[in-house]
Amino acid sequence: MKVVFYGNYAIKQVRPIYEAAGWKCDEYKETGGSPLAKLRELFKLISADCVYIVSGCDVQSTCAYRLALKLGKKVIVHWIGTDVLRIREDYYKNPRKINSECENYAVVSWLKRELDEIGIHSKELPIVPFDISYECKEIPENHRILTYIPKNRAKFYNYELTKRLAAELSEVKFYVVGNDGEDDNEKLQNVEYLGWLDREQMQALIKECTILFRYPEHDGLPRMIIEALAAGREIVYRYEFPYTSTPQSEKFEDILKELMDILDKKPSVNYEAEEYIKKNFSLEKMTERYSDYGLI
Repeated sequence: MKVVFYGNYAIKQVRPIYEAAGWKCDEYKETGGSPLAKLRELFKLISADCVYIVSGCDVQSTCAYRLALKLGKKVIVHWIGTDVLRIREDYYKNPRKINSECENYAVVSWLKRELDEIGIHSKELPIVPFDISYECKEIPENHRILTYIPKNRAKFYNYELTKRLAAELSEVKFYVVGNDGEDDNEKLQNVEYLGWLDREQMQALIKECTILFRYPEHDGLPRMIIEALAAGREIVYRYEFPYTSTPQSEKFEDILKELMDILDKKPSVNYEAEEYIKKNFSLEKMTERYSDYGLI
């Protein structure tokens, strides 16, 4: 059996599952190159038993999606976050039937609900990394808060909320990744901007912190959440997810209280969270879940 993937970074997290099940794997790339290059990519779709799309964008506009359906292939579309936002915005501008010809999956329950609301019926199936570290048994003596606020999407990731929290919790160190702080004209002494980090640097930083704070306007199931849970760290998250803490409301006071409830306690490793990730998101477990859905 052969599966051809199309999409973004997330396909690298799905591919090992198919490889473990003995499938041949390839990737389709939309190219503006020579006719021969286009034919090579087309042949990949023709020879596939299944076309698996994780695009993070408007799936229906992709050549991979349209060609795979015309060729009568089994098409799987896996929704991961921003793609759901975009398809919902598009749907409410132009209500219509969407993606009824393919199998739809969503990485978390809230994305599934959002898709249901516009008539895209999906099943919940996470996409998770398999190269995370479980070696952390120590934790800093003092609380440190880690957050992710990419510079080009600061508003979406609630930059002003984070700064307000940092000002209120002036005795606690905040580490901000994805941002160099050049646009911050009122820097706080307890906020350190670290810019972009590679995977190893990120894993090391998670172990140097005690709390992950993640509160974007919308989210899927980011690698950072899985890594922090695997490291046994506390998490304050906008969404309800096992072994994370969710504020009672969107009010600043409730978000602050959620952080304070953790900060009032001595830092400790959340071993139950670590075990939860090991038990539910290993390559073996995810291969089993894909098999249960008839995907492999």
